Amino acid sequence: MDGLSIVSGRTLAEGVYRDRQGAIRLIETGQTYERMVNRAFDKVRQSGANSPAVAIRMLDGLANVAEYTISTHQRAVLMRQADMILRAAVDSSTEQLDMNDIRARYDRIVETVERLDSGAARSRQHWTRTSRRDARAW
Repeated sequence: MDGLSIVSGRTLAEGVYRDRQGAIRLIETGQTYERMVNRAFDKVRQSGANSPAVAIRMLDGLANVAEYTISTHQRAVLMRQADMILRAAVDSSTEQLDMNDIRARYDRIVETVERLDSGAARSRQHWTRTSRRDARAW
């Protein structure tokens, strides 16, 4: 999770290389954020689908990684994994107390993502208002 947290705080290179005139000269298929998250979680989620403990730890991990994200896209990728974990848990869990714990962890990542997304929206609104005001001053 530490590695994914570190990557979450960075903008990944787009993999498109241009010459001085801006013409595309090379496109490489590299790691995307979505691919890294999927690789980190898919196999564990699939093999631990019947284990509430695995679901809880994965949801905790996703919530922790979400704190380091810098874009709504990254948070959407994490929420996709969280949604799959919750669906698998609902389908396989028969113990209500386990489901209560899983839902509490799921709610934590939802709250984290919503808080970060609303903060990003406020930042964009502030920037837009400030830019418009500054533009009128010119």
